[in-house]
Amino acid sequence: MNRITQVCVTIALALALSPTVFADPPADKGSQGQGASNHGQVVSECNHRANERNLKGQDRKEWTEWCEERGSRHNYDYQRYSSDRNCYQKADSKGLSGDKRRKFINDCLDK
Repeated sequence: MNRITQVCVTIALALALSPTVFADPPADKGSQGQGASNHGQVVSECNHRANERNLKGQDRKEWTEWCEERGSRHNYDYQRYSSDRNCYQKADSKGLSGDKRRKFINDCLDK
């Protein structure tokens, strides 16, 4: 894969995995749009930590998915992620994708 294709795939993945930045902020966040900037900081932190671990492909996707949704609650603890990874492996074995995968993983992690 050439460099331009890699960049395009990375951007497409980032857009597909992150919620819309232009959505109205939650009622408890005020009208300043603080939720959007905080999300950007979380995405940046998660990608930085994925780079530190040299994660690629599916491993990176799973880490950033977990990190963006749960990382800040768990201080970006990679050991916590490792224990939660079982949920991702179950979703893989069931062949889930998209919203069904996200819902299954969220339900599994909440148990």
